[in-house]
Amino acid sequence: MDRKVWLGVTLILAGILALVHNLGLVDVTAFFILAVFMVVIGVIATWVYVRNDRSLPLLIIGLVTFLWGVAIGLFEADLIGFGLQRDLFVLGMALGILAVYFHNERHWWAVIPGGVLGVIAVVDAIEGQFYLSEGIAGFLIFFGIGLVFFYLYLIRDEKNRLSWARYPAFISILVSLFVLYTDSQNRFAQLFVAVALIGLGIGLVLGAKSRRPVPGAPGAGEAGAGAASLNTGEEQPGRADSGGEE
Repeated sequence: MDRKVWLGVTLILAGILALVHNLGLVDVTAFFILAVFMVVIGVIATWVYVRNDRSLPLLIIGLVTFLWGVAIGLFEADLIGFGLQRDLFVLGMALGILAVYFHNERHWWAVIPGGVLGVIAVVDAIEGQFYLSEGIAGFLIFFGIGLVFFYLYLIRDEKNRLSWARYPAFISILVSLFVLYTDSQNRFAQLFVAVALIGLGIGLVLGAKSRRPVPGAPGAGEAGAGAASLNTGEEQPGRADSGGEE
């Protein structure tokens, strides 16, 4: 980036900080100034990554420093508490790990630690703001982890053989329903779990039936006859060696 642009951005930031301090909107401390520069660095690094340099460290620096700068700035401005600041820091770490996947989709493994950290940070932030019960919070965490693995299952292809991801996704969702039913004293939540279990069971039964070959379907009889002839060593009618007739 041109030096004049850097100088211009620096002067603009200095003017904004002086204006905010003069109006008494925010107590401009050293940490607040650090937060502003971190946000600017994050925006510039991400912008350079998108426009020119496709460097993974640049993307990680951009995402992490931006969110950490936002967390510090909001905390210094007394807009959020320490708990939410901590959650934003963890969310920044999650974005830094997910940046590996954003940079190259072949690195699907980064979705697991990044996604799990993101789920924990979001649920903790929601719990701190709305004072959720332990049952609801546990349900959201395990359900979110299930969604992370379900996303891996959705992006499966020939290169990324991720069909296995459906099993931890299904198990995590079942655990989330179990936690919600046992730890929550809300009758509506328990009814929701019952209906969800019935729906999952019906879906599994219908899915299993749809995979079975239908008797009398075209090709089913021929396949069975071919398999039987291979097992018994008998030739099927009409498929004798034509070389003997010549």
